[in-house]
Amino acid sequence: KVITSFNELQYFTGLTEIGAWTFYNCTNLTSVILPNSITSIGNDAFNSCHKLISVPIPYSVKNISYAVFRNCFSMTDIYVDDSNTNYCSVDGVLFSHDKKVLVAYPDGKQGAYSIPNSVIEIGNCAFSSCKGLTSVLIPNSVTIIGFDAFSDCRALSSLTIPNSVTTIRYAAFAFCTGLTSITIPSSVTNMEFFVCNWKVFCVGRNLVLQIAFDVKRRISKKEQQEKEGRACFMSFKSIDLENWSRKEYYNLQFLAHIV
Repeated sequence: KVITSFNELQYFTGLTEIGAWTFYNCTNLTSVILPNSITSIGNDAFNSCHKLISVPIPYSVKNISYAVFRNCFSMTDIYVDDSNTNYCSVDGVLFSHDKKVLVAYPDGKQGAYSIPNSVIEIGNCAFSSCKGLTSVLIPNSVTIIGFDAFSDCRALSSLTIPNSVTTIRYAAFAFCTGLTSITIPSSVTNMEFFVCNWKVFCVGRNLVLQIAFDVKRRISKKEQQEKEGRACFMSFKSIDLENWSRKEYYNLQFLAHIV
């Protein structure tokens, strides 16, 4: 029998946690009702539930980890009980209750999105796998972009990071295959950039390009130096490094332009 809903879960009143990867790849699941005893939802709990439409967050939930609804392509809204004092939903997007952290953007939403001015942190995996996201406006209130925040947003073509941002964490834009240009302001002093298995680290105001070992094969130091320029920004046609005091480009001639 194919299970499409798991609403009976609401009667497990002693259940306090939905563990990491609990419903992973339950591809026919369309809805789950959680009991009001749940206080924690682990990372990737509903990952790859492609038909999942609704999992209302009860008032009892105190902690929601990252990537809980990643690859839930049918979900366009995340609902939170109005009595919850830790989280809230605005236009179907999940936030911390004070709206300072954008926790999760539904993968099923399409088009452009403007992040509210209250947000200071884009959470880990917040927009991950939002394949219909075409553009996003990041306000000047944001200071942190979490790891995997925009990974696999394949329709995203360009992005401007405001000069309020100081930290960009690992793999923030990994596998954004449609991303052709990005503006990185001088305010960013801690950057872990990952595109197609290549990393770019920013230390202070000095841009340092560091090639990570290919996960499939090791490369020599000489090969590494030769490939630095070509590989680090292999998905980009242009990159604007705004007002950096020193720039190390190695061999970046293939880029359309560097400011």
